[in-house]
Amino acid sequence: MVPTLHEYKTILVLGGYGRLGSELCRFLLKEPTAKVIVAGRQIKKAEEMALKLKIDFPPDRVLFRYADASNHNSLLNAIRDVDLLLVASNTSRIAGQIAKAALETKIDYM
Repeated sequence: MVPTLHEYKTILVLGGYGRLGSELCRFLLKEPTAKVIVAGRQIKKAEEMALKLKIDFPPDRVLFRYADASNHNSLLNAIRDVDLLLVASNTSRIAGQIAKAALETKIDYM
């Protein structure tokens, strides 16, 4: 059975501060049970986006985190406590590595 959006509690959006990622974060936060983590290699941009989102959504449901998808340990650390990993950045060259990390941590990935 495929989980529905409301069944995911914590969703990490890799590239969550980009054009697509920021819109995806806003969409996800409309779901009252979702907690969203804005993540990427540019921690300052992730923090800035999280602060913007906290204006429109409950602050306790918005976090930010460093995540370098090209570094396996960094990615594992970033997704350690999430239910769903959404990729909103251009990571096609390392998609296999991201999928491997998701499988290792037993989280869903899209």
